[in-house]
Amino acid sequence: MTHDDAVAIVAVRPSGPSWEVLLINQYRHAPRQLMWEVPAGLCDVPGEEKKRAAQRELAEETGYAANEWLELISFYASAGVSDEKVTVFLASDVSTGSNINFEKIEEEREITVHWVDIRNIVQAIFRGDLTSPALVAGVLAANEYLQSQTFRP
Repeated sequence: MTHDDAVAIVAVRPSGPSWEVLLINQYRHAPRQLMWEVPAGLCDVPGEEKKRAAQRELAEETGYAANEWLELISFYASAGVSDEKVTVFLASDVSTGSNINFEKIEEEREITVHWVDIRNIVQAIFRGDLTSPALVAGVLAANEYLQSQTFRP
């Protein structure tokens, strides 16, 4: 199946000796449940660069903006079925009040936003409690990257 590519955002902020990650919680029809995810969306605006798509999706789903962006990893969402490639960005220096105007309709209206300690997210991934592919791949990659940096929060 031919599919638009997508972006996902692991937005982080320092929290004591650790980091917090901005998660969203929304209902997903296929598994028929509320799911914890990182902000994400399709690259479906003609000519839009992936970083710009990530900035737009972060703003639309959470109302947040970030000043620092790093392209972290990419993966195929379901290589046996689709050519959709997901690019995950690490966003930092995050603040509320995006300059992107967007009216939340349909599923965006139901999204709730939460800051969660990255250590708790990693534990929940390994328990099997968090299963969103972009969240799992993105948070594990972000955790590895953040731990490898000399700067600590």
